[in-house]
Amino acid sequence: MSINLYDTKKSIYSDTPGQQQELTEEPTQLELEIRKARHIVTKAFSKSIDQIQTGVDTWISFEKSVRDVITTYHDKREAVLPGMLYVTIAGFAGSIAVKNKNFAIRVFFPMVTSVGTFGALYPLTTINILKNQNFDPTQLPPKFTLYSKLVDKVEDLIHAVGWDNKKN
Repeated sequence: MSINLYDTKKSIYSDTPGQQQELTEEPTQLELEIRKARHIVTKAFSKSIDQIQTGVDTWISFEKSVRDVITTYHDKREAVLPGMLYVTIAGFAGSIAVKNKNFAIRVFFPMVTSVGTFGALYPLTTINILKNQNFDPTQLPPKFTLYSKLVDKVEDLIHAVGWDNKKN
């Protein structure tokens, strides 16, 4: 007598596939709290990303407006990079020079040294800024006549070098 093992072995599948029971587990209180916390963190993260994007957009628009202002006033014949480094260093030097003085001097002297260095290194751009701001040197008090003399000298130098676009 032969025994067939395959006939006596029960199948792992049910004979009637339509009658299978589906097991559904209800979430525990801990799982519900974890889900709630995950949703709160996800909403906060998306809000923070929106805030960061708003800040980046604001900064980019500020940079664009600064670039537009600079291109409005900057004279193309003057190099930007080395002079701007010197202007920054002049501001630092002005800060170091007055480190033990009173507050007003400590605030204004670095700005004065930076503006003075800017005017010395970028005379054409400085003239463009002053002309476009409707600045009239004749309205200055008499002790500031040095400014108008400086502007005349710079304009004479521009004409002598041939940087002006006017033809004689």
